[in-house]
Amino acid sequence: IIGGGIAGVSAAAMLGAARRVVLLERESMLAAHTTGRSAAVFTETYGNATVRKLTAESRPFYEHPPEGFADRPLLHHRPSLMVAREEEAGLIDTFVSENPAFASPIAMKDVYAHVPILRESVFARAAVEPNSADIDVHGLFEGYRRMAVRNGVEFVTNAEVQSLGKDGGDWIVTASGERYAAPVAVNAAGAWAGAIGELAGLGNRGLQPMRRTAIMIDAPQGTDVSSWWFLNEAAERFYFKPDAGQILASLADETPSDPCDAQPEEIDVA
Repeated sequence: IIGGGIAGVSAAAMLGAARRVVLLERESMLAAHTTGRSAAVFTETYGNATVRKLTAESRPFYEHPPEGFADRPLLHHRPSLMVAREEEAGLIDTFVSENPAFASPIAMKDVYAHVPILRESVFARAAVEPNSADIDVHGLFEGYRRMAVRNGVEFVTNAEVQSLGKDGGDWIVTASGERYAAPVAVNAAGAWAGAIGELAGLGNRGLQPMRRTAIMIDAPQGTDVSSWWFLNEAAERFYFKPDAGQILASLADETPSDPCDAQPEEIDVA
């Protein structure tokens, strides 16, 4: 398995029960990039139909993980709101029609009750996903890592893949001067997945890393934001949520980037 983020480590944890698994990570530690840099929201209405179906099918695992997987609950209930301006109100209808089992319209007065920072003159329509939640990403990752260790997975860090190709029935991987052979290679390389695909002679399959900037800002003075709901704009111009007493916010930007240890740029933060 190439890649030590949550995709690679969770695959290793599951496959390790029946296979001999080696996981190669180019950095000096696991989960060095995207895994720890998300909004950490479990929502069954995000993404295309395939992503939404996969998310919905994962809920039982998050709510009832295997015995000993996690020391505390992985999900913490936080409803999500989708809001739209008058000229984009149709996006709310589309959102609800695509997610009839998970979302429904909500009156704007109820939106302001749960996210009082919104200006009442800006948004005209809204929908709610009542059963979304915050995800304990660290707890989830650690659960998979411990499962992988119990299942005998070998982790190799500082192992940047230089070559990858088929030789007979095996994939041959050269990483930081070491050679590995296996009948199956899993590309879980995150932002580097396209580059790994090209090394394998399979092309990048259109995978393009994108940089998204999120910032932590102080809550309004004297305001407890811990119970605020997650809020996303239907036109995908911003989202925000409470996080450790502050507000995590993003303009939902998608800036093409080379695979790298992504860092915020001053102009994006400004």
